[in-house]
Amino acid sequence: MDSITKTSISIIYSSYTEILQNTCNDDNQQSIYVSYSNYTTISNNIVSGNYYGINLYSSNLNTIVYNSFLNNYIGIYATSSSERNIVKISEFINNTREGVKLEITNFNRIHHNSFYFNNLGLLSQARD
Repeated sequence: MDSITKTSISIIYSSYTEILQNTCNDDNQQSIYVSYSNYTTISNNIVSGNYYGINLYSSNLNTIVYNSFLNNYIGIYATSSSERNIVKISEFINNTREGVKLEITNFNRIHHNSFYFNNLGLLSQARD
């Protein structure tokens, strides 16, 4: 039997959306998926037990603030020219790989976050 792939919240081709005060647990693939969307605010969420806590795909100018990412494979994964996003004042705890992983992205700002026990035994807790 194939595993079921779930997403708690998907935002696709949207602008000026707010994702606030949610608890997303054990969603398998990703808790929050933001694709081709701009100016999304993701704030005060608890995201745990997923492959990706947040998956940003080709999305720009988004703000991720005051969130907790616990026990995911990767806390936040941004790819495919996701640019000028801000990740701040969030905590990344016990994620199997990186708390934040950026691939094929530019001009993102990650600051004032806490990283604990991510990517143990490997090179870093965040990767660009």
